[in-house]
Amino acid sequence: MSKEPRHYDVILAPVVTEKATAASEKNKVVFKVRLDATKTEIKNAVEKLSR
Repeated sequence: MSKEPRHYDVILAPVVTEKATAASEKNKVVFKVRLDATKTEIKNAVEKLSR
């Protein structure tokens, strides 16, 4: 069994605030993620879920 977390376990929820909405106008997205998630895990989760 792999120790790699599932992608939905890394990315918990989208952030919907005024600041996040302004960032979306610049093609950026904001997510709530696990505190113990690494940048690599977050990147992999975003790439896998955006397909």
